[in-house]
Amino acid sequence: MNKNYEVMFIVKSMEEEATEAIITRVQDLITRNGGTVNNLDRMGKKRLAYEVRKQTEGYYVLVEFSIEPAQIKEIDRVIKINENIIRHLIVKQDK
Repeated sequence: MNKNYEVMFIVKSMEEEATEAIITRVQDLITRNGGTVNNLDRMGKKRLAYEVRKQTEGYYVLVEFSIEPAQIKEIDRVIKINENIIRHLIVKQDK
């Protein structure tokens, strides 16, 4: 049974097309693993509270999706190895 999750991630400062490619890659990752994207919120470029991997600002994205809980580990692993995503957090929604 699918559960609702949200992933917030920060893409390092880069060209707009490259940022869009990263967002599309995360959406494809979710759908390839049997999930469905319910909502995508591009929050835009913001200044980071502290420097992360020599970056002072990043592009914030929030994706709400539903997927089998067993697939979360794989999504977390693939996002973690993408060097263009400087921080991410996957949270289960209580709905």
